[in-house]
Amino acid sequence: MKKLNVLMLITLFGLTIGSCSSDDNTNIDGPTTDPVNPTEQIAEEKYKEAAIGVWNWTKQVYLDKDEKVIKTDDFASTTACGLDTWNIEEEYLQIKFNYKNEYGECDANTVKAKYNIDAKNFFMLWPTEDTFVPRGYFIQSFTNKSITLREHGAYTAEDVEYFNYPEGTVYVELILEQ
Repeated sequence: MKKLNVLMLITLFGLTIGSCSSDDNTNIDGPTTDPVNPTEQIAEEKYKEAAIGVWNWTKQVYLDKDEKVIKTDDFASTTACGLDTWNIEEEYLQIKFNYKNEYGECDANTVKAKYNIDAKNFFMLWPTEDTFVPRGYFIQSFTNKSITLREHGAYTAEDVEYFNYPEGTVYVELILEQ
């Protein structure tokens, strides 16, 4: 009889363990990712292909010399005329800047620039009145939902004053989201 009880306990234990699976290990506070459209990190070799599409410029982050956040501008909650967009095509990038004109009406300017993605760098030739100015960004992070770009180089105190950035800004990151 003891052997039968032990055998039943082993069987019951086996059934209990067998009924658990890895999908039962959910976070009790809810899933950490959207199960319908999860965030996936993009592999470096697929950056160019994955970048094609329309991205909303949602945030700009100002960092100090130690790369600590000084301030974050959240454009999603402060832009009355809609978010600026980056429409990344095969060879060109079109950035649409939305703003209020002198009459208080929403208006927009679009700039078209040639661009290239090379490893963890995003380069563009920014058009000016008579020439093109190269601009570069490090790709800090790239997922199927967002791209974080950090401008190459550090800002000087004069740059910070000219662009009206927060005091102490050395680096600026742009966050684009789909």
